[in-house]
Amino acid sequence: MAKHLAMLNHRVRQEGHSVCEFEPSSRLMLVEFPLSDDDISGVVVVEEPRAAQDLRQALQNAESNNRELQQNIADLESIAATDRLTGTRNRHFLERHIHNEIARAEQQECPLSVLIIDVDHFKTINDAHGHACGDEVLCELAERLRGALRASDVLVRWGGEEFLVLCPDTPQAAAVRLAERLRLAVATLPFSRSLQVTISLGIAGRQAGEPWQPWFERADAALYRAKADGRNRVEAASFDEKESDAFSNVGFLQLSWRRAYESGHDGIDAEHQALFSISNQLLDAVLQMRSRESIAELIARLLVDVSQHFQHEEAAIHAAGYPEAEQHAAIHAGLLSQAYALCARFEQGEASIGELFQFLAHEVIARHMLREDRLFFPYLNGSHA
Repeated sequence: MAKHLAMLNHRVRQEGHSVCEFEPSSRLMLVEFPLSDDDISGVVVVEEPRAAQDLRQALQNAESNNRELQQNIADLESIAATDRLTGTRNRHFLERHIHNEIARAEQQECPLSVLIIDVDHFKTINDAHGHACGDEVLCELAERLRGALRASDVLVRWGGEEFLVLCPDTPQAAAVRLAERLRLAVATLPFSRSLQVTISLGIAGRQAGEPWQPWFERADAALYRAKADGRNRVEAASFDEKESDAFSNVGFLQLSWRRAYESGHDGIDAEHQALFSISNQLLDAVLQMRSRESIAELIARLLVDVSQHFQHEEAAIHAAGYPEAEQHAAIHAGLLSQAYALCARFEQGEASIGELFQFLAHEVIARHMLREDRLFFPYLNGSHA
């Protein structure tokens, strides 16, 4: 370095230029370049004053501190939005996040649904096994729910033993299918300490222009019905808040028997309830992805039970003097013909399980019983006069 500087100073003096003096505190940057064919190099010396160095270092420190501060803020926001026990999102997060989701759904005209989940008889678990056990149940429940949810779903601990799932881009019928999957994920396997835990779920799809509060209240009302009707079940809110048919509150997935469906004839009502039950067994088998052979056995059993029920029903309405008995028997024959044809297509791999279930459980069991059958109820219970 000294050699290069001496050579540069000598040449500068020969050409009559002044020589710069550099402070010891300066930072020097030396760049060599050829001056002649005699392998003589020039050196450019750039001085950076101490003040500039200090400023540069201060800026670098500020940038580093700012990055650290931003990370700390993000960490604090994540902690504030997370339930400490279960690791799910918490109520604070949802109350901030929900308005953005509603705005997006409105802007893009996307469906949006919410599930409210409540642990059945949770107080009994706490009373019998202690609050520490109750906390373990909530943590294990959160893990099972997370395992059954989709990546886009948001799981929130709403408070106590109550959870909430926000389902973007999801219509109510799809949310009901998801809810049934969650219910089965909890009910089918015992929890730690060999505890049998079940959940009840209320679902509501958001209506266009509907604010958060009434939307949530409809889901909460559906949850209340699920618990009132026996727990370990799924209920969905009707958009008009009126009861309609067996599927109106369960999104065409689970048949729910109600006293309003009773005809007044003990035998007919018992068979109707039995058909509801086996239809739900078939649904559970489908959702649990049991073997095709296992599902086929349930379908065959359902068809036999339907056929026998139709025979018993035809005899009962003939005896009761129902004037449309022959026409009703013809409807039975048409439904059975369609059912057997669909089963044949299913066995040949030409029809899906979903098609078969939709026809048997929805058209034959629910729709027929709750529409056509109601026409002869007054004759069975003696109220037609």
